[in-house]
Amino acid sequence: MRLIQSRLCRRCILALVLLMFQGCSSQVTGIYGESEGYAAKCSPGGLSIFRTMVEDRGLTTYTVRSLSPTNMSRLKTLVWCPDAFPNHNIETWNWIDQWLAQGERTLVYIGRDFSPHEAYWRAIAAPPGASAPGSSQQGRGILSRSQWVVASEEAAMAQADLDEKRRAARPVLVMPWCRWELRGGAFQRVQQLEGPWSEDISDDACEIATRSKLVPLRSKELNEFRKQLDSLMEQSTSTSPAVVPSNRPTIPFETQWSALDNQQREVASGIQPDRLPTWTTLLSDSNKTPLIASIHHNTNSSSQVLLIHNSSLFCNYSMLREPHRHLASKVIDEFVFDGVGFLSGEQDPKIREDAREDQQRGFEMLTTWPLNVVTIHAAFLGIVAIIAAFPIFGRPKKLPRTSTADFGLHVEAVGQLMQTSGDTDYAKKQIADYFRMVRGDTTSPWASTVASESQVNSPFAPPKP
Repeated sequence: MRLIQSRLCRRCILALVLLMFQGCSSQVTGIYGESEGYAAKCSPGGLSIFRTMVEDRGLTTYTVRSLSPTNMSRLKTLVWCPDAFPNHNIETWNWIDQWLAQGERTLVYIGRDFSPHEAYWRAIAAPPGASAPGSSQQGRGILSRSQWVVASEEAAMAQADLDEKRRAARPVLVMPWCRWELRGGAFQRVQQLEGPWSEDISDDACEIATRSKLVPLRSKELNEFRKQLDSLMEQSTSTSPAVVPSNRPTIPFETQWSALDNQQREVASGIQPDRLPTWTTLLSDSNKTPLIASIHHNTNSSSQVLLIHNSSLFCNYSMLREPHRHLASKVIDEFVFDGVGFLSGEQDPKIREDAREDQQRGFEMLTTWPLNVVTIHAAFLGIVAIIAAFPIFGRPKKLPRTSTADFGLHVEAVGQLMQTSGDTDYAKKQIADYFRMVRGDTTSPWASTVASESQVNSPFAPPKP
């Protein structure tokens, strides 16, 4: 265990150096939720450190690109970190439900309402002495004016990107286990942690920020939610404006019905009010807002869902702090069986009916949709270009290759160097040494050194007394 902690500390120090001292380097990538590859390691919003901790436990990890029968059987744990708010289609939820129904499965779902890139660039642009993971000198104390401007702009752009995603979602979103109440404004740092997992965790050393609210499902609220969705859908098909009755506890919606609302209606309709999941809050703030919760569909189920409030707990940037790594270890302790998949992306994963491998690597990507259509046209265009250039350049010819095994070239190069020196005696001495030591010839005139009467001053010759 001590060896694993030592290796992890070294990786975290390396990540700290990459993130903090690259300045405004273009190597800091903007991808979110990815856990494999160089780009994920260079991203504040990646999960590469968390995945490394999983692998250090001896567990096999996979990068999941689709939900296939192969993944249905081989995955015992699925870490899902979508780059979108939880408005997933019913087909995805049905696959997850079937996977959990097999038993001894663990789903780790990480909410989106946080921008690790904004937090990273804000820390880079902060004044000296501001709090940041592993660094007490940063910001304008070590950045030039132009670098500080770039860092500030990157932080603002990252926050604007997150706010745009939030505005595209409904203020309230329903999942099979809970509802998310999305809120705008600034993030609030959690000052005090509560719950079973808060033991041995320093509140001051944690950097957990929240803005949305995670609420367990209740039968009454679920029924009201369904009624409002049905009412909004009925009014959207009529010519009269859609108005939600004011005498009913409202969950705000826009007046325009969309496909996202239809997905929400399907998810809400599939939840049985008399069989709501059982919640266990493992970590919460002082307002009892769940940060990490364990959810079971029923008391007899051996599968569970670990619901993570947002990525401020386990992203690369946050994992530079020791309390976050301690919380990550507690989560990994729940991974009892081998086979851990990591899933991310803005869109819902594709559901495959066949059992073939879903990971496409390298040039294999050119054979899948939509790149396969482009590949055919690009190949045809390349053939046309070759035919068009043939009358101009003719048949390809092979240029004579210089052999590296030709010793004569070496002798010629040495002769040119000696000629450049201008020292005739030095050249004769080198030739004589060659005949005596290599050929073993001591009688040939070339084997004796005879000083030249017309010696040229050489820059390599020894100084005269």
